[in-house]
Amino acid sequence: MKNILTRTVLICLLSVSVNVCAQKLPFQGLFGQIGIGYDGASPSATGSSTGNVGTVYGNYNIGKAYNFNESIALGYNYVIDPKIRLGIGFAYNVMIAVPQQDVTLSTGNTTAVVGGYVKKNSYDFFLAPGYLVRDDGLAYAKFGLSSARATLLGDTINFKGYTFGAGYKYALDPNMYVFGEVNYSIYGDQTSSPTTYINGATANHNLTYTSNSKMALIGYGFSF
Repeated sequence: MKNILTRTVLICLLSVSVNVCAQKLPFQGLFGQIGIGYDGASPSATGSSTGNVGTVYGNYNIGKAYNFNESIALGYNYVIDPKIRLGIGFAYNVMIAVPQQDVTLSTGNTTAVVGGYVKKNSYDFFLAPGYLVRDDGLAYAKFGLSSARATLLGDTINFKGYTFGAGYKYALDPNMYVFGEVNYSIYGDQTSSPTTYINGATANHNLTYTSNSKMALIGYGFSF
């Protein structure tokens, strides 16, 4: 009888240990999230325009583009130790109801509207090291590669660069959380040669573009 009782106690202890070990740690494993936010893009361009009055050089002034956007992200959080996580993931951001910004060529004392600029979308591949705050919060930073697509003077421009950010996730339960984050993206130079019309005359442009953007997001996510 004593042996049976001892075996029963050992089996119970082993079962409890297995269950504890099998419990998922906070912010561990595969995650998906959706957010909504505000994006501010600051593009600029320099170059030349060739038309019926010859070639002129100047600055192409583009108004800052402020847009609402939706964001979808997928990733995986690796457990480095009980307090430290390393996330890796992909985020896709779609601009909503995007207004067109005028592009104005300024040369000397002369200015002319030569076309428009519209930001379409952007996506990022990122690393997100994080630190667990108590048992229900995760403060994290983001570093990664970014790409943004815009239409500028009728040409589609694919900007490529880097993104940096920081955020905080708060667990509502073991599988669902809310989050807020901010991101800053810097894009390198891109070139194109669009054709537009100025006062009814054809103008051929040779341009170098650059851009940066700031984004703030809030949303919710799920751990799987």
